[in-house]
Amino acid sequence: MRKLALTAIGLTVLAVTAPVANAAPALQWDIAMASNVTDIQAYNGEAFNFELTVTNLGTESGSVGAVHAPRVKGLKLTATGEGWDCVPEPSEPWSFFCMNQVNLQHGQSLPKITVTGVTDGSTSHTFIPVTADGHRRSEQNHTNNVVNIQVTSYDH
Repeated sequence: MRKLALTAIGLTVLAVTAPVANAAPALQWDIAMASNVTDIQAYNGEAFNFELTVTNLGTESGSVGAVHAPRVKGLKLTATGEGWDCVPEPSEPWSFFCMNQVNLQHGQSLPKITVTGVTDGSTSHTFIPVTADGHRRSEQNHTNNVVNIQVTSYDH
């Protein structure tokens, strides 16, 4: 009887510590970006804003590098965030370009980036694709490096 009890305990320990069947392994290099909104309604000429958060979901620490959005017809965008060096890039195709070289540990997020925009009325439905560079060549999941924000603009 004693052998049977010890065997049952041993099997319980094995079951608790064994990996889950068909579970995806944690990625070594995975930077993810999220936004507090994905759909914005705005009046032409009036400011709107949204926030971006960059998180290290990977098991290895590393820096994000840059977060950027291309120039989008009908929108003027600016960005700012504590610890981020955000600049408009007038000679480049970017609406904004933010750098941060902090070494992020697994599960950590950088301070939020606040993006402010104004529509000029030349378009009514516009997408803003915002990208985090992630671990660049080592990044293993590029699908979560981009958020798309839809801006629908109206006249008063």
